[in-house]
Amino acid sequence: MDTDYSVPFNRHAWTDSEEMVQLVETIFTSLPAKTQQELIGRSNNKGSMGVKDILRIILADLYNTYKRDPKLCTGFARKHTDWTVKDRYNGQGIPRKIVDVVDALKKVLDLLVNTLTGQSKIGITVKVFHVRSSM
Repeated sequence: MDTDYSVPFNRHAWTDSEEMVQLVETIFTSLPAKTQQELIGRSNNKGSMGVKDILRIILADLYNTYKRDPKLCTGFARKHTDWTVKDRYNGQGIPRKIVDVVDALKKVLDLLVNTLTGQSKIGITVKVFHVRSSM
């Protein structure tokens, strides 16, 4: 993975395709129940956007980047302060929970890759790097 050959995460990516909706549902239900509960939270204030919508934005951007060039990486801001809902650079109002959703997705992908390849935790992993926000 070449981190110098990358594009910033597109927080405006979105799709209404039925296939993506089904993929999001499949991925969300494949998460452990404890992880689902942690992502949804216990508060009555569910925020500006649901977990499945956040997951759809992430997957839509990853798909678009992959379609552009399979070797192209996506840079993602991991600081919670980079995801202020009312920020002018965050037009869709994506909450800070996006960092937690990316972490959960990474755990599932690590487990899947390690299971499919028969590797232990030392084997192939999906890498998530911190990138400084361009805002």
